[in-house]
Amino acid sequence: MKKTTSWMYMALVFLSASLGYSGIVRAVETTELDVQKTWFVIGYSYAEATEPNEVQQIVGLLRGASAEELVPQFEKWAKGEVEKTAVRGPLMAFLASKKGVIGLSACRLGEWIYALQDAYLRCIFSILLNDEVMFFKTVEEIMVLTAQAQEFIDVLSQYAPAEVIQALTEILGARHNLTFTPIFEALGKDLPPGKIDELVEKITEAFANVLSALPDWIKRIKTAYGLK
Repeated sequence: MKKTTSWMYMALVFLSASLGYSGIVRAVETTELDVQKTWFVIGYSYAEATEPNEVQQIVGLLRGASAEELVPQFEKWAKGEVEKTAVRGPLMAFLASKKGVIGLSACRLGEWIYALQDAYLRCIFSILLNDEVMFFKTVEEIMVLTAQAQEFIDVLSQYAPAEVIQALTEILGARHNLTFTPIFEALGKDLPPGKIDELVEKITEAFANVLSALPDWIKRIKTAYGLK
């Protein structure tokens, strides 16, 4: 796989542009779309948060979203009294009982898009470091995450902005190109070296095309829900 990794290094080095989170960009309102935006941002912020000040931002959002009953748990998290994972159960339960499937799915979509963004960046980092173990691990994560796009399409197709559904559809459709299995299978067959090289180049190019498109798909979803 050294040839593949070297080729991808040359092809993908320019992809390390930032996908950074710019913070909360709008106040909570009451329309259906604004509810989705609010819970998307909360889900994304939950996935991203590691520092007390970041958790306190979520506390402010929860208060604005009339989710005060969640505030005590999140404040405990901000103080280090409970782990991050301890607040997710109450958050999901609140959404399921009080905000319905749309609010729940929007929040989970925020978590998901952050996870996809994070996996993408770690994949690029692994290519730059020529770290094959890290590379294949992050590729596997991206494959799993892209397949999960179907769930959000099914639930939000009639409610989410059109650009969100379009980006999700493109992400889902691209998942089949995130595999090197045909290369490994070909290596076990009696094929001429030229044929194997041709297969490696074709599959690597398809994979690189997916990675080059992911930042735009991620950005389109984030922008539609109020993040830049």
